[in-house]
Amino acid sequence: MLRRAFSAAAIRTARKAAVTALAPLVEGSRTRLNGIPDSAWLDPYLVGFMVMLITITARRKVVWLQNEALCSVQSQAWHEITGVAHVPVGEETLLLDTARHRQFELGQQHALVLDRHLFGGAAVNGEEWHGMVGVDDVVSGDDVAGQIDRRVAVTAIWSDTFDAYVAQLPLAKPYP
Repeated sequence: MLRRAFSAAAIRTARKAAVTALAPLVEGSRTRLNGIPDSAWLDPYLVGFMVMLITITARRKVVWLQNEALCSVQSQAWHEITGVAHVPVGEETLLLDTARHRQFELGQQHALVLDRHLFGGAAVNGEEWHGMVGVDDVVSGDDVAGQIDRRVAVTAIWSDTFDAYVAQLPLAKPYP
């Protein structure tokens, strides 16, 4: 019982970290792009990109997440960030990963590159997380100018990756 409660707390903490870090970036994209259609979230590249960023952010906050807990974090954070509740993102991720879908893998690779640029991150696959800038470190500290520079850099890199990809998708009907 205690293990289940501890796991639930870890899931909440990791989900909150991912949503706190990524939702403002997605909302900024929605503003810049005049909306993001629901259908965009089914694109294999975006599935790989977002799930990888959610995973990296969650693991940065709670390093020891087990597979079942991580799947829960990914699914909950995905739905909260995208606003799309009807997509079974866990199943989609598994199918795309098993099929070794090229666009899905490219999205994952771009998420890792983005993470390295933003946080000096290491790969997720079992590497140590020591020395990485934490999610909370991005907005904390006394150096206001440094924080502003960091936020500008984050927005620019995000726009060059996420916004540029979404803008070229042949999609209909953006969010209202």
